[in-house]
Amino acid sequence: MDDYVAFLEHLGPAGILGAPVRDVDGGPVPPEREVPCVEGWGRSLPVRVGNAAAEQVQYDALGVVLDALLVRVRARRRISATEWSIVKALADRATEPDEPSNGIWEVREPAALVSADVGRWMALDRALRIARRTRPWARRRRWKRARALARDRVLAAQRDDGTFPHEYGGDDVDSSALLLVVSALLHPSDPRAGRLVDGTLDALGSGPLLYRYPPDGRDGFAPGESPFVPASWWAVSALARLGRRDAQDRADALCGMLPALLPEEFDPVRNEALGNTPLVWSHAECARALFELDRQRRLRHRLARGFARFVTRPGRAPTAP
Repeated sequence: MDDYVAFLEHLGPAGILGAPVRDVDGGPVPPEREVPCVEGWGRSLPVRVGNAAAEQVQYDALGVVLDALLVRVRARRRISATEWSIVKALADRATEPDEPSNGIWEVREPAALVSADVGRWMALDRALRIARRTRPWARRRRWKRARALARDRVLAAQRDDGTFPHEYGGDDVDSSALLLVVSALLHPSDPRAGRLVDGTLDALGSGPLLYRYPPDGRDGFAPGESPFVPASWWAVSALARLGRRDAQDRADALCGMLPALLPEEFDPVRNEALGNTPLVWSHAECARALFELDRQRRLRHRLARGFARFVTRPGRAPTAP
């Protein structure tokens, strides 16, 4: 944790806002280019080096950074001046008028993406929580207004079947909508949360795996991709937050199916790992899901112990209230 925060401090607010991806030393990522006459795994083409995402706008990156800093604050109960400058800069950026972005999937053509507003909401929500804990005197009305507006825009996009589109006004289903439940934009007790999860799993599920969106090639890449492993673990996290018992069943199925080094995608027909392997993102979402399952289990046990103490107090018959 300290090493990661030190990396963020090394980048500073300008470096973090300058590009959503950096090399391991914090420097710029080389321009993307195709390598001719070389095939990838399974004869896949084209083979590229560098990364065009370095020039993209990804609002979800702001939310991820501030979510990490909130974890840091909870652990250390303090924040440095440099860390606070990062919080302010990223939250202020999230309040600015939004623009077409490339989003969490790094699509080639910028668009008005629902996931962008989810990222903006997360950034502002985490900044407000950090401020409450470490800078209670700081003015944050603008952050609160922008957070409410982002949430309203997102929730207005929910369709009758519970799903959310990839792009405002679009037809596709997008698995990143599960982050509304995972990040607590929607409370588990809100009936819209259950409809969102059920609708998304019905539309994109493939056994315990989940496609990130319909694999039809409309994202600017070749059609026919396999289910996406991080999204598959989002499904476990979302179900666990809803208190659903099938969350554990999905986790068990994924653990029985996937290799120990988690890939980006997995083809269940050929039993084959695809894409970047191993992918840190897949491992991070697996860890989050398993943590959430354990947290929900501990909550149930705590409630059970509390009920047992209540019904067995001296002078009280051991019957349900």
